[in-house]
Amino acid sequence: KKRQTVRAATTANITIATALNNGDTLDGVALVTNDLVLVKDQSAPAGNGVYVVGVSPARYVEFDAYNDHPGATIVVQEGTVNADTAWVCTSNMGGTLGTTAIDFVASGAGDISGPVSSTDNAITRWDGTAGDTIQNSLATVDDNGTVN
Repeated sequence: KKRQTVRAATTANITIATALNNGDTLDGVALVTNDLVLVKDQSAPAGNGVYVVGVSPARYVEFDAYNDHPGATIVVQEGTVNADTAWVCTSNMGGTLGTTAIDFVASGAGDISGPVSSTDNAITRWDGTAGDTIQNSLATVDDNGTVN
């Protein structure tokens, strides 16, 4: 499947024709002509995809057919919200560009979270109640590898 790096990504629905022009700001990034942008939050998801910033923004040539999208991973380089995130297209093959929804989900997104800090040499464990949080345990491992 395809992998693409883009400069920025949307955080909400946009008007593509007027929000992806040279000098526009998207997620805190000042866009310039030829930047690649992941549009992932359209209220009509058939408009989602990778676009090229310009006077007349257009779908990037690598993603200008519907079947270019399913399974693709898009990595976002910059942004206040989306910097250093990855998005995977979860849509199925066989749709029609501009008609069928193109859906993206954050890669690795989920309910997993870790402790704010760790005791030196502490072993981490899953929360037994919620099951989705990593916590410190009372067990530790000393410098010789012995569990205490």
